[in-house]
Amino acid sequence: MTSPSTSTTRLVVVFVAGLVVGSVAVATAGAAGVGFDVPGATADGPDPDSPPTGIATGTGCLPAEANTGWIHEVATGTSRTLTANVTVAHGPDETVDATFEAIGSGVYRLRVDVVRGETSGVPDCPTGSTVDAAASLPMGYERVEVVVDGRTVGSMVNDGDTGADLRTFAWNATA
Repeated sequence: MTSPSTSTTRLVVVFVAGLVVGSVAVATAGAAGVGFDVPGATADGPDPDSPPTGIATGTGCLPAEANTGWIHEVATGTSRTLTANVTVAHGPDETVDATFEAIGSGVYRLRVDVVRGETSGVPDCPTGSTVDAAASLPMGYERVEVVVDGRTVGSMVNDGDTGADLRTFAWNATA
């Protein structure tokens, strides 16, 4: 049987060795030029007419805050990564249809429309949907608009710097 100090020493040595091996592996992979194949992207950045995007939605009970959201962008190599979150209040028999589209040269739109959905009972809570979106945009994009049911509720304008930008927004659904 080993003493507690010997077991602890062995654990620390194994942990440090793992950190060293992991660091060397990451540095070697970076030096070897490991890359990822992103659909819609080229060596000069993403295709401006059809940038890579992803959208996820969830419908159900909402937290206290609804009809709010945020949009964030940051330069990442030859593109700008954009992420957004929109929380929309709506009836229990509704859901959302969300799309991300190029609407002009350097102009994009995250569109969220409340549509008729299926219902399996009436929940005892405020209902709505949350939309999470991500896109890889060209470095020189002009702006992204967030539109809910035909109304612009938020936007991100490319200010040309490479730092991260975050904008929050909220709207009155009855206005």
